[in-house]
Amino acid sequence: MEESSVLGTLATAWQAIADSALYQALISEQARRIYVFALAFAISLFSVYTARKPFIRLHRSTSIDTLRRVLTYRGSKPSTPRGIARRRQRIRDDARAYSMTSLGRIGLIFALGVIVPLITVLTITWIAPFLFPGHAVLIDAHTRQAIDTPAVGDLAVFTVDMILKGALNDVAEVYELNFGAVRHASDNILFGLYVLMFRLVADFFVIGLVLYAGRTLWNWRSVTADFDKSAVVVEGLEE
Repeated sequence: MEESSVLGTLATAWQAIADSALYQALISEQARRIYVFALAFAISLFSVYTARKPFIRLHRSTSIDTLRRVLTYRGSKPSTPRGIARRRQRIRDDARAYSMTSLGRIGLIFALGVIVPLITVLTITWIAPFLFPGHAVLIDAHTRQAIDTPAVGDLAVFTVDMILKGALNDVAEVYELNFGAVRHASDNILFGLYVLMFRLVADFFVIGLVLYAGRTLWNWRSVTADFDKSAVVVEGLEE
């Protein structure tokens, strides 16, 4: 009897909640659109934040002090041809391991900072009819006609154009580098802000990775110059 009374009370309470205006608002189609958009934004934000640590490690690993430590042979200098050959091989192995680690960090940073946010942008573009009913997110730049239902080809063109303009910063705008005629609809403010956010993030990571690559090459050249000088002595000993 008591169990039936408790169940009846719970059923009544649940019905009251289900009939409330707040609950109906939380499960409405407009609310579901907000949930999807917020989830995509949270995934992008978390991915970009996660890229912070490997980015810091890349900064440290590309310093000239790190490169000197990588290419410095530990122990006494060899005096025999066999010892010199082992030393050279050890330096080559350390340099190869360093290069693979750096490439791995660059790939991870690019995936977290560019690829994951790009996937969220494309997902939003693909389900745009649900998220923005009656408002297109893509247009044909030539005719200015809205693309209500983007096809795979439209998404591909939009992706390449967006990556170029995000990675190349103002270069694409100054030299009018466009790939195809598919653009985002500028009158869709919310989607436009999301595209702008992606371009800024892609711009930061791509330019940062390029600068670190240049820094690595410059420091590598400076460090290996010392080893090239010592190589003359090494070759004389081998002869």
